[in-house]
Amino acid sequence: MCIICGYDLQGLPRSGRCPECGTPVEQSYLPDLLANRSPAYLARLRSGLSWVLNGTLASFILMMCSIAVGIAAVVALGGTSTGTIQLLFQFFTVACSAAILFGWWRLTTPDPGKFDPQFDLKSRQVIRVAVIVQAAAAIIELGLGVTRMTAAGAYVPLRMVSMAVSLVSGAAWITQFFAAMLYVRWLARRVPDPNLHNRARRFMWAGPMLYTVGAVLLMLGPLIALVMYWNMLNDLRGHIRTMLAGPVAPPATL
Repeated sequence: MCIICGYDLQGLPRSGRCPECGTPVEQSYLPDLLANRSPAYLARLRSGLSWVLNGTLASFILMMCSIAVGIAAVVALGGTSTGTIQLLFQFFTVACSAAILFGWWRLTTPDPGKFDPQFDLKSRQVIRVAVIVQAAAAIIELGLGVTRMTAAGAYVPLRMVSMAVSLVSGAAWITQFFAAMLYVRWLARRVPDPNLHNRARRFMWAGPMLYTVGAVLLMLGPLIALVMYWNMLNDLRGHIRTMLAGPVAPPATL
């Protein structure tokens, strides 16, 4: 496949050019490294990583602010309702979910020069479905929050719906997490960065442990997991930035 436009080059001489975009055919026979791929493709990956990283950071800040407001309502305000403020937090949570959805959509852009029906494409598709489900759940939660403030006597049914939405969203998040680690490992092999690949492989199992068992330690486990997750994606973004900044000599062996 042509690394620029994805045109099927089978049967064409390696000394020729792609009839679709004019790229030398020989370039598409280079080792399957990200440094050898289309700059436009790399730019989409870098942009997607930035959206995911910034959206994740903003979501964490919002969660901390929401907890602080809840504590203030109980301790300082004597239990005064903060429903409007919490609803505002939900609105910004939807915005963060949309940013993360957009980021993963760009990050999972198909490589025009690679057609591989194996796990890389499957994980990419799973990620896209999972983040759509999570974004939809955030929108539904926002709608439920507005309804609870305006519909008297509907608290219990709405609460049950909210719990069901949370369960679906949680299942989608877990699915996306494992698919994302597979996808990051696939990209790390194409940097190549064995350390990043191994970190993603270990974190695939260490992350859930930190989020569950580690939660009992003053919530330090989830915080550590979030930092590890953020650093992995940021390191991958750093590699891609380096590739876009200038020519990179590919290693002798994969």
